[in-house]
Amino acid sequence: MSSATITDITDEQLNTITVGERASARRRVDGRDAIERWENEGGIVLTPTQTTTIHNTITPRFIGIFIIMNETQDYVSPATAIMTREARSIQAYGHLIPMPLALHESARQQSVDNLNQLLADTMTLRDMYKKHHWQVSGPMFYQLHLLFDKHCATQAELVDTIAERIMTLGGISIAMAQDVADNTTIPQPPKDRECPESQLTRLLQAHEITLQAARSMARQAIEVGDDGTNDMLVSDVIRGNELQVWFVSQHLVGAHAHIE
Repeated sequence: MSSATITDITDEQLNTITVGERASARRRVDGRDAIERWENEGGIVLTPTQTTTIHNTITPRFIGIFIIMNETQDYVSPATAIMTREARSIQAYGHLIPMPLALHESARQQSVDNLNQLLADTMTLRDMYKKHHWQVSGPMFYQLHLLFDKHCATQAELVDTIAERIMTLGGISIAMAQDVADNTTIPQPPKDRECPESQLTRLLQAHEITLQAARSMARQAIEVGDDGTNDMLVSDVIRGNELQVWFVSQHLVGAHAHIE
C-alpha cells in the first residue's frame, strides 16, 4: 500500500486514478469452499481463461490524502457461473405436489389433466391466429390483419391463465411445441396460404372445438368441487372464445366459406 498527498497529483492525473478491487480473505475462502462443495456434488465450474484484476475509475476530487491500494491476489469470484452436468427434475410430469387448497387430490388431478388438454388447444388456436395474421390477403387485409393479431394476443393471455391454474393445482403444464402438437384436438392447418374465407372458417371450427371441451370441463369441475377452475373456464375461456366467435363470424356473413 502506498499513499500520496493531493499536492503530488496533477489535475489531469486526478481524474484517471484507479483503485484495484479489494476482496476480503474470508470472501475468498467462502467462495472456494462453495465451489469445492458444488464440484463434489457433480457440478461444473466455469472460470475465466485467465484471472484479471478489475479496476474502478475514481473521478471525484478529494481534499486530503489519496490511498492507492492494489491487491492482485487471485480469487474465485462469487459471480462465477456454475452449471450442472445433467438436468435434474424436481417434479415428474403427471405427478401432483401437495397444495393446501382444501381440494381432494383426485379433483386436482382431473382438473390438471383437463386443463392441459385445453392448454394444448388454446396454444394451437393462438398460433393459428398468428399464422393467419401473417398470411391474410384480399380487400379486407388490413382489418383482418389487425383483428387476427388482437385475437392472438387474447389467446396468449388465456394460455398464461390456464397454465398458471395448472401449476396452482400442483400439476405441471405442458409448454413445448411438440407437446402441443401431440395433445391438441384441433386439426393442423396446411402450410399453404389460404384465402380469407378459409382462414375465418378454420378459426371458427377451432373455437367450437375449444368451447365444447371447456363447457364439459367446467361441468366436471363443479362436480368435484373445483370452483376456482370452473370460474376460470366460464369467465375467461368460454366467454373470451364466445366473443371472438362473434367477431370472426360476422366477416363471413354473405360470403361463401370453404376449406380446400
